[in-house]
Amino acid sequence: MDNTKLKRVAVLGVNGMLGHMVTNVLSKNLKLIVDGYYQTTPARIEKGVNYIQIEKLWKDHEDYDYLINCIGHISQKGSESIWNIRKMIEANTLIPIKVALLKNVKYILHQSSDGVYGESNDERLEYSQHNPISVHDKTKSLGEVTASNVYNFRCSLIGPELNTNYSLLSWFLSQTDEVNGYTNVFWNGVTTLQMAQIYNNIVTNDLLQNNRFQNIVPMHYVTKHRLLCLINTYFEKNTIIRARNNETAINRVLATQYPKTNLIYWGVSVKTIEQMVEELAAYKL
Repeated sequence: MDNTKLKRVAVLGVNGMLGHMVTNVLSKNLKLIVDGYYQTTPARIEKGVNYIQIEKLWKDHEDYDYLINCIGHISQKGSESIWNIRKMIEANTLIPIKVALLKNVKYILHQSSDGVYGESNDERLEYSQHNPISVHDKTKSLGEVTASNVYNFRCSLIGPELNTNYSLLSWFLSQTDEVNGYTNVFWNGVTTLQMAQIYNNIVTNDLLQNNRFQNIVPMHYVTKHRLLCLINTYFEKNTIIRARNNETAINRVLATQYPKTNLIYWGVSVKTIEQMVEELAAYKL
């Protein structure tokens, strides 16, 4: 195979919830040369991926067609310790800025969050005002770089983790007792598998559009109760989910002022949340 015709792609954060899924999906694409960058020893190795310590990224100045930044640090429930805050500032703000300063990368795809909008119930479009409240959301907002070659993608994510149960999917699958599912918390995020497929579609077909900020929006939205019920069904968990109202109704639903771009990135069609959960449950990592 003539490697001169292959695109070079760097994935940052291969141990993370999104990063390991993106690495897995891209590793199967024979049109790509994939380098996976890590901060700690990779917990999972994909065939054909070159694994590199992230410090080399700043020193070696490798040329890449695309760099996908999946690095992020979430605030653990009830823990905003100094250490945790420092990790969020580094991962969510400083590293994205450092990445944007790289001169050897043609296009940078940066994974951001719906949290940049805070808890406002106003419509959340790409250029709606940010109103982050938590340290995590503030650091994610500050990490969105405006530059000619940086493309910011916003959405909430669910997906399997490698060694932890911090996020919703892995937490729910680890539960042995009944759980609460909130009927007044509204959500329209995507699975990490779907986001990986979107990135794969973009880099394979050079699909980047003119706007540097894009909300990734599926068909429809669900309550958190409905989301847990879908996971329960397709992952065959059989957990009892109690329908409850959260103390405060929360609307985390994103909208887009670029529906055509949203469709281009998804591919043939925009999926429902149920379709994504079903696909994720059937997917073999």
